[in-house]
Amino acid sequence: MKTLNGKTYYEKPDLNEIRKNAVFYTSHPDEDYEFLYIVTNDERKVVIQGIEALHNTLMWEFSSETAINQSCIEKCHKTLQVYKGSLMHIKEYHLIPASKVTSYCNQKVENWLKSKGYDIFLDFLQKFELKTIKK
Repeated sequence: MKTLNGKTYYEKPDLNEIRKNAVFYTSHPDEDYEFLYIVTNDERKVVIQGIEALHNTLMWEFSSETAINQSCIEKCHKTLQVYKGSLMHIKEYHLIPASKVTSYCNQKVENWLKSKGYDIFLDFLQKFELKTIKK
């Protein structure tokens, strides 16, 4: 991580470390993402897919850059987001009787889980930046 003209830039090793920590966190959550305590292993894998998707999207930026800033990260994050109407909270999903669950419900909860993966990755980016600034 480096700072140029007052802006923070992340390098590949930074993002790889953040990804690793974010994936580890999905199995060792805290109160910030309580839903991770109730998800199944398959649902946790979808959250990890979200983390990996944002990480991979950011890695593509390194094909033309040596480091990326927060603006680039936000742009990449925005490209992955889906409309709120296409999301279903995991608690809402678990209230639906198994016989009433449709593929549409499954897709909506999968979108929600992936979006939580994006959020976790972004939170770890911010924590990484704060930790690095304090050094």
